[in-house]
Amino acid sequence: MANVKKFGPLTLLLTLSVTAACSVSAPPLGSPPGTGSYPPTQPPPSTTSQTPLCDASQFVVRLGTDKAAYTSGQTVHITLSITNTGRPCSGFEGSGPCFDAAEATNGSGNVVWAANLGPYACPALIVRSLPSGWNDSDQLNWAQDECPSLGTQCTHSQVLPGNYSIIGSWYVAGLDEPSRSQAETITIT
Repeated sequence: MANVKKFGPLTLLLTLSVTAACSVSAPPLGSPPGTGSYPPTQPPPSTTSQTPLCDASQFVVRLGTDKAAYTSGQTVHITLSITNTGRPCSGFEGSGPCFDAAEATNGSGNVVWAANLGPYACPALIVRSLPSGWNDSDQLNWAQDECPSLGTQCTHSQVLPGNYSIIGSWYVAGLDEPSRSQAETITIT
């Protein structure tokens, strides 16, 4: 069903779709991992057989760039990966704007660029069992523009030449505690 609303020169199209096949819903944002709701006909799994919740310390996040030095305007290609180096556990599974994030800081320590928002940008998160050795990766690109947060602070102007540190984070264990990478330093000339 579609509903069109007109606001002067701005037209907003709202689309509503319902899928009857959906059987498990994710917890609301801010709920601890593993607290999803289940349909009345399917009780929650037994707590004695449930995989324990993940801890951020059992994950290793790595961040790398395609080069160490860039000329002004060249896109910085960033690879962000995560590996469960600990025991099997229950956590958020996946990559992309709901799970991973990165930011670049200039030589003064000011954030000049941020990508993705982490789990707060997602309407629902699914908690799954993540075996020991589980891994995932994502590709992010920075056009060397100034955008310290996703929103109104983005000027999209070219950052100044200099050294920049890029750090990545990945939300697996919970909404408040991401696993973080070591900083990768690049030079823009």
